[in-house]
Amino acid sequence: MVKLSLFLYRPKHYFFGLMMGLLWLGGIAPLTLGQSLPTCKPPGESEHVLIVITNTFNKQRQVRGVLPSSFNAMTCTQSKDIVTRIGGFPSLESARNWAKRINESVGLTAFIAPPSVPARVKPLVNYTPKVLGEGFAVLVDFLNQLEVVRNVLQGVKTDVGVVAYQQRVYLLVAHTTSPEKAATTLKDLSDRGFVVTLVNAPDVVLLRSKITALSL
Repeated sequence: MVKLSLFLYRPKHYFFGLMMGLLWLGGIAPLTLGQSLPTCKPPGESEHVLIVITNTFNKQRQVRGVLPSSFNAMTCTQSKDIVTRIGGFPSLESARNWAKRINESVGLTAFIAPPSVPARVKPLVNYTPKVLGEGFAVLVDFLNQLEVVRNVLQGVKTDVGVVAYQQRVYLLVAHTTSPEKAATTLKDLSDRGFVVTLVNAPDVVLLRSKITALSL
């Protein structure tokens, strides 16, 4: 405001001073006028992050005015928006409290980004994918239900494996070159209420040779 007053007192700077005043009052951000901004970093593994859309300098200033100087706040881009990223919240509750405080103080909505979760892939025991040999395969569609898997394991006396057939996963109850044995197994499982399919074995990929109730 002091600089603005000085400009107003000097006629040759009147127009420039007036425009600067309008820019300040209107909240047009110098950061949006040619200054490139970094892309916002995703949250760390143990932190919650607040994202506040602050496309103008005035909004950026308002948000930073609410925060303690010790907070980790930065201006960056998220998608096509200029935002203020506030990181370092150790819990969802603390992030919510500050999101509420920002909303009550300056009327802006703060979005909460949860911690990043690194992909952890659990090794599959006996995972040796290979195409089944000649013959027939009797498959049970377990409908993505563990209870169906348990019922199959309890109801058959042979090893039960896991296979892929036509981009879907099935239980393998029998692999045999005998059409009679395949048909008998098919009828027995069907009579028990299972959804059963008889297919050519070479079209089936074995994912796991044997599963047990303990592995579920």
